[in-house]
Amino acid sequence: MSVPVFKKIGLLAATDSEISLVRETAGLVRAAQTGTFPVFFLGEFLGREIVLAKSGIGKVNSALACLELIKKYSPDCIINTGAAGAVAEDLSLGTPVAGSLSVYHDVWCGIPNSYGQVQGLPARFASDRRLLGATLSCGIRCGLICSGDMFITEKKEIAAVRDRFPEALAVDMESCSIAQTCFLYKVPFLPVRFISDTADSGLRQEEYDNFWKEISLYSFSFIRDLLGKI
Repeated sequence: MSVPVFKKIGLLAATDSEISLVRETAGLVRAAQTGTFPVFFLGEFLGREIVLAKSGIGKVNSALACLELIKKYSPDCIINTGAAGAVAEDLSLGTPVAGSLSVYHDVWCGIPNSYGQVQGLPARFASDRRLLGATLSCGIRCGLICSGDMFITEKKEIAAVRDRFPEALAVDMESCSIAQTCFLYKVPFLPVRFISDTADSGLRQEEYDNFWKEISLYSFSFIRDLLGKI
């Protein structure tokens, strides 16, 4: 029987809605800690040691939570799960997408940097190939995820992202900052997001609200399937 490459899995999500079912089903227990940020939950699931953290929304929160996770628990890999808005026009509500690459849509450091590139760092952060391979075998579409500190709610905002990143699948507020942190600390990383809306889809409020009732199930189902393949 082969020994798993990733024995200790770090899970990161911005909100309780995105991780509650994973926490409850796996019986993860809140860690005793002196600080209040982030909140960690520990346990085992499908033969793997799990460290789950809720980061809060945005690039700074997610980067700090990721760093704390790395320093305190030394995970073999980090998986970020949660919601995202669609950029690709053929994505529908609840569709999972994985970030093979992550970029900032709200960063410009001037020439000679690419738009979205933090000077001195890669123009785009690549996810771990082993995690991506397992994700593809789960039938999940992989591509570019764009991150920034804003809710994208207007057609013109989506159009601006599409104009700069025509191949982008989705937009969120945390994936790239976690990818940057994992790059700097050499931790394998993968973001997987579930489409909550598009800025130009005409999605009804009821549909959007129902999505948030289901997202924890989406995340749980993906993580369960992925752990069976890595």
